[in-house]
Amino acid sequence: MGSVFLGVEPEVGAAVVRPFDGLVLLTAVVLAARVVVLGRLPRVSLGWSFFFAAAYLSFRSLDALVQSPLSTAVVETIQGVELLFLFWLVSVATRTVDGFIRFFTGLASAVAGIVIWATIYHLSIGEYFRYKSLDEPKLAFGVLLSLIVVARFERLPLNRLLRSRTALATVTLLVLFSGERKMWVGVAVALLVLVARPSKSLAPKLVLLTITALVVGAVAVGPLFADRLPEDNYTARQLRSLSELPTVFAGDSERQSVSVSNESRTELTEIAVEVFRDNPVAGIGPDNFAPFIRGLGPERPRAGKSPHNEYLLAAAETGSIGLVLFGSLALSVAVNASPRRSAAKRGRVGSDFVVAFSALAVVVNLFLAGGVLNMVFLILPAAVARGRDQERVAAAGRRPTLALNS
Repeated sequence: MGSVFLGVEPEVGAAVVRPFDGLVLLTAVVLAARVVVLGRLPRVSLGWSFFFAAAYLSFRSLDALVQSPLSTAVVETIQGVELLFLFWLVSVATRTVDGFIRFFTGLASAVAGIVIWATIYHLSIGEYFRYKSLDEPKLAFGVLLSLIVVARFERLPLNRLLRSRTALATVTLLVLFSGERKMWVGVAVALLVLVARPSKSLAPKLVLLTITALVVGAVAVGPLFADRLPEDNYTARQLRSLSELPTVFAGDSERQSVSVSNESRTELTEIAVEVFRDNPVAGIGPDNFAPFIRGLGPERPRAGKSPHNEYLLAAAETGSIGLVLFGSLALSVAVNASPRRSAAKRGRVGSDFVVAFSALAVVVNLFLAGGVLNMVFLILPAAVARGRDQERVAAAGRRPTLALNS
């Protein structure tokens, strides 16, 4: 799970092979050997999130086979199998308290390693703010902050250094320095959802409120001081662009003052909506939006090749069918963060993790567009939620079965 935030994609011939792919294959081999030795396969109840994920990924493969190049259909199929296997694997791994703690510790350690590497890399080249060039690794900062907060909330036996207040403050600053707006919003929402949960002690809530106030305050007040930072500083540009959002949303025809990023995002959003209207049933096919933008020639937006919104991209590429399936998956994940659902599971180990990362996943997908990360963010809390539910099944004296239960 941690390897997906590396963003390393070496080319092997005509194919792109990620460490994530290799580790999923290695895990499958180890699992196959375990089955041969023990003569049985671990079984787990998968739930509606798995059903919607399987339906959406299957439709993407079928849609790609009809509308996209054959290579795209092959990649979509392989990636879909990997993601469904990952869902099942995480659910199996987190069925017990010890299993969840091992999984949580491993994920936190992997993400922390990526954060440390990314920070050292940027300091070594004299960059203190500009993390844009890292692509996926820049998202690891917000993920690590969320993991540290959950560890403190649930008193999980994380490494003492990672659980320290120094680590909490440092990672909070790194999230701000990264200039990654999607993680600013996603982490703020995830922490606020945790604060809103009932029957939690006051101390961690005060810590969370302080962090949230710092993040929100920096984002709100930052544009006022952005001009004091160097012109080419990435974080400064992000802060300046926030002050232009009202102009973008108002649809001002004179966009000279609007940044290239915001202007292009607006244009890409408008194009995606038009593409969906012209292809309302099955879209234009998976991974065809970027080529469509390139095909516009001089009239294409000056920056970017996707609408920066996974729900909108799903609509443009897979039409109403894909949007309904992907939206159903996101909705099933959001239910885990709802007050009623989270209250019913309050106090169980892993419940705060599920709540925080369900909120983070739904919000971040408002900004992510394309790639495997959009599905991983949704699969992570959904799979852990199913795994932790097996503890209740076992306690009732019933054996978990491989079935789709609501």
